[in-house]
Amino acid sequence: MPTMTSTLDESNQHIAHRIYSSGVGDCQHEYDGGTRCLRCGFLDEIDPAVIAIARKIAAQKTINDSVHEAAKRFSRAARPDVIPEADRELFRREKTLRDFYLEWMLPDRLKRLAKNTISVETLNKDSQSLNRWDRYSRPADWAGEWPGLPLKWINDSSVQRVFDNAIAAAELCSTSIATWWKSLRVLMNAAARRGALDHCPDVGRLTKQTAQKVHYHAERIERIYHELRSSPVLQVAFVLSISTGLRPVDLFLLRWQNVTLTTETVGGQKYQMAYVEFVARKTTKCQRLPIHPTTCRHLARLPKLGDHLFGSYCSPLSKDPERSHQARRRNRLMKQALQRALAVETDHDWDVFADKDNPWKRPWQIGRLTANERFERHRVGLGQFMLAHSRTLNSLSYREPSREVLEGVLTIDQPECFQPV
Repeated sequence: MPTMTSTLDESNQHIAHRIYSSGVGDCQHEYDGGTRCLRCGFLDEIDPAVIAIARKIAAQKTINDSVHEAAKRFSRAARPDVIPEADRELFRREKTLRDFYLEWMLPDRLKRLAKNTISVETLNKDSQSLNRWDRYSRPADWAGEWPGLPLKWINDSSVQRVFDNAIAAAELCSTSIATWWKSLRVLMNAAARRGALDHCPDVGRLTKQTAQKVHYHAERIERIYHELRSSPVLQVAFVLSISTGLRPVDLFLLRWQNVTLTTETVGGQKYQMAYVEFVARKTTKCQRLPIHPTTCRHLARLPKLGDHLFGSYCSPLSKDPERSHQARRRNRLMKQALQRALAVETDHDWDVFADKDNPWKRPWQIGRLTANERFERHRVGLGQFMLAHSRTLNSLSYREPSREVLEGVLTIDQPECFQPV
């Protein structure tokens, strides 16, 4: 990734850093008919772009210094292990959860980060949790900047209301809400230990009570597969989704080099199958999944026009591939096929394009849920391994599927519409 100074030549980079080091980059420069600044004595003979870069360096360094200086200041302060009893009422009334984090947790976090006992991702999760907390704890009728909910008002009922607000907003999926609560609970437990809270609040409900779990049963799979006949590439992607449970972002970023054809013998029978090995974008776990021979025959239908299996439906260079134009296009095509497939069911009148209260709005994720349901019904623990939820069936890692995993994948019944190809 290019840095702020990567667009300058070597000499100008040196000048920019020298300007920053001397503090000239912060000067607004006042001239009185000459070329030398009346404030700092700077000669106006350097490219303005260099000055701009120097100011950016200074601004970023100021931000970094402010955080580290705050950490040093709080570390140097004579601070007890817990907030003194006499100070707690005032502290809880005037301070927010973010204040507690900055004053009592961040200094220790930075020390541990310097010792490599925690990763910077921990600080990112802390920041994300606090941002979400401030966002959803803000009253709807609050005017102006929200200072945050005082610690005094954080209890079981208020925390539940915050999560109810997040659920009602329908901006976070149930998994994201559960992950948020897990991270937020770490901060609240620390606040309770230090005396900033009486106790760590509990949340009894993290999902909508009316939420439905949906999946593709055999008849739906057949109808969706049929509706995708005009788009053979998406048809193959649908087969691979049902057969592996890959997340959409991993599914559509697969490269041909990730697929290895091989022959395995299970129960005295030889199978012409394949393995797909990749690094999951969400978890960064390296996974190696066995692929059923029927799915391999479908992969052979794909045109090899580039490095990726589904090159026309992915944008590997995008910062968020799932929000790219290509992703929106294939999601729209998949939803259209799903809408037609559901239309024949008399007990379903869902609009799959609806944004709220719609269990069908993420058709590729439903494919992942369907794969898990099929695997677990066939052999308990198989879905947990294939979806990388846990290492089960004697597998030591996600790169080493055991014979039990291999046998389970190769012996699972395939939908009739998937074969023959």
